[in-house]
Amino acid sequence: MRPFVVTLALLVGAMLGVNGLATWIRAVENTRRQAVSAAFLPGQVLVGYRYVHDRSFQARRLQMIPRPRVVAFGSSRVMQLDTALLGLAPGEFYNAGVISATVEDYIGLWSLMKDLGKVPETAYFSIDGWVFNERLPQVAWLAYADEVARFLAGPAGRGGWMMARLSVLEYRWYHAKELLSYSVLRQSAQDLRGMLRGESRSYHDEPVILVPEAAALGLRAIRADGSLIYERSVQQHTVGKAREHAAFYLHDNVHLTDFRWDAQRAGRLEALWRDMRRAGVTVIAYLPPYHPLVWRALSGDSRTAAPLAQAREFLQRRAAAMGARFVDFSDPASVPCEEAEFYDGVHARPGCLAKMLARLRS
Repeated sequence: MRPFVVTLALLVGAMLGVNGLATWIRAVENTRRQAVSAAFLPGQVLVGYRYVHDRSFQARRLQMIPRPRVVAFGSSRVMQLDTALLGLAPGEFYNAGVISATVEDYIGLWSLMKDLGKVPETAYFSIDGWVFNERLPQVAWLAYADEVARFLAGPAGRGGWMMARLSVLEYRWYHAKELLSYSVLRQSAQDLRGMLRGESRSYHDEPVILVPEAAALGLRAIRADGSLIYERSVQQHTVGKAREHAAFYLHDNVHLTDFRWDAQRAGRLEALWRDMRRAGVTVIAYLPPYHPLVWRALSGDSRTAAPLAQAREFLQRRAAAMGARFVDFSDPASVPCEEAEFYDGVHARPGCLAKMLARLRS
């Protein structure tokens, strides 16, 4: 029995050691990438953004930029919104979108803006209906755990601090379990082998560097205003290719089919908007448009149509009560946007976004 226990302990210890070392190396590399943003200026783009932790990047960028007049919050569906589309001067707009953003991401970013004295005049919110799904795990926002917990503990949050702290503990446990994951061990071993061979970026090929926008050469990149430039392969999606992606989204997407309303998260959004309105911020919110194929499927299925309607009704009521503006653009015909104005099932092209902005400001 003792040899077995000793062997098991050695194996577990080795796994913890390899995963822990690789995690530390990745953290150091990510810190280096974050430092790149310090010299980020209009006219430049950050190439290799997909390999940067987006929430840490946004926290760092907010420290570096001047106070913007207009800020956009949301997921990848808002990230193409840029200074030119809004008709603003350089430095007046910042896109604070992050992948799979949820209400707590908005709160964390807003708290950082207040702490930095960079409260905007106007805030756009691109809200996905699935953020109100209690059954959908949403943990990435815990990168802003301290900011969210502080907001919920204050007068704006009206309590909720304990639940936020419990979520933080869950997040720590989630990451601790990764140290004992075999799949993580395989990736860690690959990273360490690359390091020993002198390959400082063994887990990706595209360097994280700043270049003039004209030199991005069709690569995915982020502008100084936080807006996303898709790589050339995505920009060249045909209508048929967008349909393929839309069909895949419908097949793979479970964000709305198993839905239970998250009253706590809805309450947090209400508290956020109330705090922003007290600070004099104009709040403009919308449900972003879907590809026509996706919209027909979602609106024709009671499992998905009902959650979207519930989200719309909640947002309409809260916006009206707080003097905010809300528009539901889920149906692309309401913008209107045609099939050719989508990259895939959920991401609209700039032309569609421009028409949507015109509707929002009319």
